Amino acid sequence: MKNGIFLYLAVFAVITACSSQKNSELDDPPIITSATYQHTLFNGKSQGIDARAEKEDAPITVTYYLSEADYDADINAFTEAPTEPGLYYARIRRPEGNGYKQGRDIKVEYHIQKPLAPVDAVNKGSSKTSVLKLAQAANGENMMAKIAGSGNPSGRYHVSV
Repeated sequence: MKNGIFLYLAVFAVITACSSQKNSELDDPPIITSATYQHTLFNGKSQGIDARAEKEDAPITVTYYLSEADYDADINAFTEAPTEPGLYYARIRRPEGNGYKQGRDIKVEYHIQKPLAPVDAVNKGSSKTSVLKLAQAANGENMMAKIAGSGNPSGRYHVSV
């Protein structure tokens, strides 16, 4: 019985030593230099977050979520950068690889904002409808425009496109 316990402890010690030796050969995970709150303007194209590590050869992956609850539960994730305006959450993961240990995940709050473009009314008496038509003509007929504010004495409207 004593020999069995001794043999078990010896095997356990060898496995532990090999495991710790493997991890000691890896460098610490690189620092992520990206901001944890990021913002960009909608341009109709896929727009990813700025995800960078201090070391160029360090592996990083980015996963996007539609809500903070999805992020916390790690559900409804997608790897393609979002294309629509809205609030997203992203996870920057630093997996083990290229000689680096695995690092902690970084949470990024990412907002894609609809742009606001000022549109000058032809005159101060212009209606919202005529301003909407001007905005559609300026931005192309395929773009929808919504008036984000009402007319003001300066004759300027802010139009969300």
